Amino acid sequence: METDEKSREMYSRKIATALLKKAVLAREVSREYQRQNILATAWKIEELRRHIDLVETLQEENKGRLDKTPEDLKLFESFLSVHSLAEMRTEYTALIRTYHEDISELTLTDEELDRLMDPLLDAEGLGEEGSAIGSRSHQIRSIFSLPRHAFTPGVPNM
Repeated sequence: METDEKSREMYSRKIATALLKKAVLAREVSREYQRQNILATAWKIEELRRHIDLVETLQEENKGRLDKTPEDLKLFESFLSVHSLAEMRTEYTALIRTYHEDISELTLTDEELDRLMDPLLDAEGLGEEGSAIGSRSHQIRSIFSLPRHAFTPGVPNM
């Protein structure tokens, strides 16, 4: 009788562990999706920052000439972007806000993933020290400061 109970308990634990592993994998996919969206937003912010800088430099360098012919400036701006300088600045500010909100959500997802993984690590006798997965989840915040290409987009703080 005692053997049957132990067998049931082990079977139950294996099922719970298998489900927990699937939950962790599903959550990791969600986290990666969030991370990729954040990275895309960071690149869009960088694109807008450079366009804004270009238009502002153009305005500054040609201030005397363009004061007389503002249509020329508007024409040049239209070649650079379908948005005006004011619209680009508005979009830039909104994207920075979105970026920081997404980072906060990613941090929550990361913490949730840590909580999901703790029982798995304990069940497998890995604990925090032995887990490559556990340490990786704590490194998510530093991913954005690591150079992934020759240039990494810079996102200002709010």
